[in-house]
Amino acid sequence: MALSVVDIYQKFLNKTNCGDCGYSSCLAFASMVVSEQLPLQNCPYIDPEKLESAKKELEKQYADGKWTRRDMASDALQWARQRATSMEMTDLQQRIGGVLNRRC
Repeated sequence: MALSVVDIYQKFLNKTNCGDCGYSSCLAFASMVVSEQLPLQNCPYIDPEKLESAKKELEKQYADGKWTRRDMASDALQWARQRATSMEMTDLQQRIGGVLNRRC
């Protein structure tokens, strides 16, 4: 099961908001681990055993694209490409309100 920000915070971090990871709170750090794929080992106080179990789950979740921040421009381009390749030439004239002239 994918690890949420709350899962990372509750199960793996020490919740002291020490800032040694570079973030102002453990919750902020957890959100960056989930959405930006920040390495969980950037927290110097995480238990090594817990770290290994979390790393495996996070790798799978990153590969599946779960809860990671998406590039909206890339997603829009991919959507447009899929739509464009599915157009039939015979349907094009109706879509654009024109007439298809065959000159071949």
